[in-house]
Amino acid sequence: MLLLVGVYVDDFRIISDSQDEVDKLKAYLAHHGAVEVDSSKWLGLTINHDVLAGTLSISNEINIMEALNHFGLTDCKPTNTPAALGTKLYKTVPTDDVSESDTFPYQSAVGILSWFSRTAQCLT
Repeated sequence: MLLLVGVYVDDFRIISDSQDEVDKLKAYLAHHGAVEVDSSKWLGLTINHDVLAGTLSISNEINIMEALNHFGLTDCKPTNTPAALGTKLYKTVPTDDVSESDTFPYQSAVGILSWFSRTAQCLT
């Protein structure tokens, strides 16, 4: 019998070749208030495993939507990058009014979106 438990802070997965052993462990943990079972979610990922069809899909949509909401970007529209040839960018000067660009957490937003783009096969 094989029983593996992967733990990350308060989130875990149980893998075994015996469903009976998995059920026993879940019951034991539930009795101690340590378990809320949703086998399709883990660390914010949505996991769909169809054993009969032999497919496994993992989606990070929940985390991506939470990040977009956090940065107020839920209504953003896609655009081609890099910008069009000849696009001029200007640095703000101290006499300019304080704008959203001065208070927007640009580095954090770029960091999380960059992370998503490196860890996903495609972002569409």
